[in-house]
Amino acid sequence: MLELTYDIFTGLGECAPRPYVTSETSTDVLQSCKQVDVSLLVRLLETLDARALIDELYGRGIAAIAGLPSGNNVICLFEMAILDIVAHREGLPLRDILAMACHIHKNGSVVGANPAYILVTQVLDLDADIEQFLDQRGPFHFIKLKASNDLRENVRRAEFLRIRLGDDVPLIVDANMAWDVREAADNIKALHEMSVSLYEEPIAKGRYAELCKLRETLGVRIMLDESLCSYKDALIALRYDACDAFNIRVSKCGGLLNSIRLVELARERGIAYQIGVQVAEVGPLIAAERHLAFLCNDHLTVEAGQSDRFFDRLIVAPAPPVDRLTNTISLPSGTGLGVSLTREADAYLEATYRSTTRGWQSVQLPIKGTA
Repeated sequence: MLELTYDIFTGLGECAPRPYVTSETSTDVLQSCKQVDVSLLVRLLETLDARALIDELYGRGIAAIAGLPSGNNVICLFEMAILDIVAHREGLPLRDILAMACHIHKNGSVVGANPAYILVTQVLDLDADIEQFLDQRGPFHFIKLKASNDLRENVRRAEFLRIRLGDDVPLIVDANMAWDVREAADNIKALHEMSVSLYEEPIAKGRYAELCKLRETLGVRIMLDESLCSYKDALIALRYDACDAFNIRVSKCGGLLNSIRLVELARERGIAYQIGVQVAEVGPLIAAERHLAFLCNDHLTVEAGQSDRFFDRLIVAPAPPVDRLTNTISLPSGTGLGVSLTREADAYLEATYRSTTRGWQSVQLPIKGTA
């Protein structure tokens, strides 16, 4: 999490590094932050208006402009904070700032009017009791079933869902790279009667040729997640004809603007896309994904995030709105992301940067008083 203040405006950034996805850890991101010359970011804000700044960020990227270390998560962290500041400065919600980036793209478009709400996916985790899930987590608009190496258990859970819900609720089976090619084929054949809409990352990431073969021989649709961390990844996958859908998670894809690039590429190539979230997102990143989802609303489905379920105390206010009675989300209100840090965040402060000293300083925990 990053809180960046310029003049009277404060922007928030958040990322969710996963070593098995982008080879970044939280420690890596913190060390990368300490290498950033924040004065270069200040110069951007001082010299460019909103449209020129978005044009520059979209065209060259914040890493090149501000000398950021490489890494999708650190790029996401700083880009989000800068975009949040710009939105506050312009008195606009972040969605409207992102719309500028859509129009920069030669085929950029905002799809339709801003909806009042969006239906979201419910995720059935491996350790969740399926009966309790069905009794407590409805209504169901879209379900993602986490799969294991136990073929019989995968079939049992999928059958149970279909018995209770029928065939009308779309179902994604997410193996999280757990299967080899043979296991993937066996599971897909065994689940043939379960009306599975998509298989998400069924085998080890980057195995595009094998994914293409699964699609061709078994007639299934594949969604990429861990294999999709950049525009380059997407182009390679499309060259191999390896997928039918992208799972666009803002942090692992290198920020909001890179995510917009992936949305536009999906539209050009007739690929479906999901706006996803990663486990343990705490607020700003969830809000950012909401703004993206409400802007690019021709998505296949959206994940809502579960900070309200995972954490007893939130470090942002207000929490990104989610209606658990209808399983819908709405757009955060106000300018920028629509969330700000609470004092609960003070206890997690690791490092600070002051323009007066132009240097990063580590902070010893626990913290008392104002961070």
